[in-house]
Amino acid sequence: MNDPDGRVRGAAAGAAIEPLFPEVRKLLVDPDPNVIQEAAGVLANHSGSKDALAKAAERLTGARDKPTGDPERDALAALLSLPPTIRVPPDARALPNAHTLRLRTSKGELVIDLRPDVAPLTSSALAALAKKNFFNSLTFHRVVPDFVVQGGDPRGDGDGGPGWALPDEHSPLRFLRGTLGIATNGPETGGSQFFLCHSPQPHLDGRYTVAGQLKAGDDVLDALQPGDTIIEATAE
Repeated sequence: MNDPDGRVRGAAAGAAIEPLFPEVRKLLVDPDPNVIQEAAGVLANHSGSKDALAKAAERLTGARDKPTGDPERDALAALLSLPPTIRVPPDARALPNAHTLRLRTSKGELVIDLRPDVAPLTSSALAALAKKNFFNSLTFHRVVPDFVVQGGDPRGDGDGGPGWALPDEHSPLRFLRGTLGIATNGPETGGSQFFLCHSPQPHLDGRYTVAGQLKAGDDVLDALQPGDTIIEATAE
């Protein structure tokens, strides 16, 4: 619970059992809003955490007049219904001009033109993750020939993420060869996992966020295999 990485603190909160709830309550004053949300979800039905939840909600939202008069219920509702912009890293909104994502992989370099014009929050979030070295050493855990290569999962099994969720940013852009999309498990669940298309995938159009387009590295895209790594990711 004291790890300097917010992703680790959030994961620890999510895995906590009741004897550890006093430690989880301490995370309700964590500087990372995403860690606070994870802790709030764990403590939702714990009667001993009512006051701590109310204070956490007030600190994040400024809400003092609760509509139902039930501090625990209203605090949880406030915490878990925050607008998408607070569910992503604050520094993501500080990189609006990032237009290129470079992934130096074990098979070579991929250069991707980001699309902040149609997916501004997603593009900025990817740039922020690259700036934090989040992608470094992660693998491409999924490769389906003539479909996609997928990476960006810190767990490496398709179930991991950065500890926050992105809103969907659908656009008229189509999924073509080399299109960068954001992997999801349902609406508004995007995070750090992304995929690059091997070929046009019209059935994905309008269903996933298009975040960019491969500019260089066609041969690298075709060469990637499961387990290949992202050595370094940079954004500019």
